[in-house]
Amino acid sequence: MKSLLALAILLAPSLAFAQIPAAYEATPHGRVLACYGEAYTIIELVDVATKNLTLIAGESAKDATPARLQIVTGMIAAGTIGDQQQALDVVERLEECVSSAVERATPDAAARFAAGALTEEVAIGIMMADGFISDYKQSAAVIDKILATSDDASFRTTTNSVFSRFGATMKAALERVRLACDQLVEKSTPK
Repeated sequence: MKSLLALAILLAPSLAFAQIPAAYEATPHGRVLACYGEAYTIIELVDVATKNLTLIAGESAKDATPARLQIVTGMIAAGTIGDQQQALDVVERLEECVSSAVERATPDAAARFAAGALTEEVAIGIMMADGFISDYKQSAAVIDKILATSDDASFRTTTNSVFSRFGATMKAALERVRLACDQLVEKSTPK
């Protein structure tokens, strides 16, 4: 009997957590809240990408030695490119999430409130993408200078295109999401 009680105590939380995605899908405001989680994640990932860019620019500004090039190359390969790809993957999921929420939206006060919060979170993401673009423009020359010491021309080209495209790609995607959020607010507003 004690073992059954212990099993029930251990299984109850896992069964409750298994219902969360279904609960989100079952309500208009739940669908919007699922999207909010993706938007929040994007802000965190763009922040990480911006901090990585600052670290790389700081290392690039130091003496351009072969060891320094290896440090910068390692930082770019190990963190920045992966973090940026993760952010791009999340923004793609956010676009799909908001599109689905718009399709299934019905007038609901809680959904309208959640859609307003989502819209503001996306606006913050757009501002952060603008910040990344600005920071990249300021640090591009320093980063290019150390990368120019590399013998690998394809690495230099790939790295520059990854950095230069990231902010613009994020901003464009988030602006599309922002427009979809406006539709979501409109469709969710009770008449």
